[in-house]
Amino acid sequence: MTLEVYRYPQSLKAMPMEEAMAWQHEACRAVGAVMRNYDVLLTPGLGREVAKLGELDQNATGVDTHA
Repeated sequence: MTLEVYRYPQSLKAMPMEEAMAWQHEACRAVGAVMRNYDVLLTPGLGREVAKLGELDQNATGVDTHA
C-alpha cells in the first residue's frame, strides 16, 4: 500500500495534481484555524485494546487505496 500511495500521484497530469494540492492546502488551513485555540489534540489510536504485532497489515487482501 505504501508503494501505491507513492506511485498513484505520479500517474496524474499537472492540472489534477494541482487541484489535489489545492484541496490539501484548503484542508490544512481549515484544520489550522480550528486548532488555533488548542495546544494539543488527544485521540485514541484504536477504539479497542492494543493490536497484536502483525495484526494491522496494510498489505492484506482487500486493503485498497481507492475509496
